[in-house]
Amino acid sequence: MPAKNKPRYVEFKGQHPYFKSGQSYTSAEYSDWTLHNNVDGGVLRTTMKGRLYGEAFCTPRHLVGKRQFVFANEKSKVGFSREARERVKNAPRLERQVERLSQEWLSKKWI
Repeated sequence: MPAKNKPRYVEFKGQHPYFKSGQSYTSAEYSDWTLHNNVDGGVLRTTMKGRLYGEAFCTPRHLVGKRQFVFANEKSKVGFSREARERVKNAPRLERQVERLSQEWLSKKWI
């Protein structure tokens, strides 16, 4: 029976001084390189595995440190709009009939 924990190889795409475009590497190889060469500390193996989960390719963007990766994310630039804040603020908290009935009984004053 073969081992079930075979390493997953992810192809690299892009320009990089160490990794060659078109070659496949494991997340451990990507992580080890960042730990030795990034100024801000690199990327841990589990973090690298999470970044590459579901990705077909590894790009130079995946190899940057935590701060650059988070702030380069498209979602972090968008933020919450006024309409989205109002929608969340005014959303009903008691959605189901059972929750409304429970709240009605909990709100009653008992003598």
